[in-house]
Amino acid sequence: MRLTVDTLMRDLSFAGPLFESMASRDLQIYVDANRWWLSHYRDSHHLEVDAVIEQADGRWVVAKAKLGGTDAIHKGAESLLRLRAKLEGGRTGPPHGSR
Repeated sequence: MRLTVDTLMRDLSFAGPLFESMASRDLQIYVDANRWWLSHYRDSHHLEVDAVIEQADGRWVVAKAKLGGTDAIHKGAESLLRLRAKLEGGRTGPPHGSR
């Protein structure tokens, strides 16, 4: 594709999904090596999480991959906080390390 960093940063609507795909690929390699599971989450209220990593003992963690500066990072963090609020008191328990 012969893209440079400058080219990608000028078109974040194109570069963002590429970054998310690469992050998912790398997470899949890590998860496979540890015999865990990787999935994603999206609900009817447009709440989305890029990665849900579940360990064999039931512990789990969620992650968002974001490229695009402070605003994109804040939106990603808001999604994670909304998911945590939705799950508090639920049957799944909190994500590992959640406070």
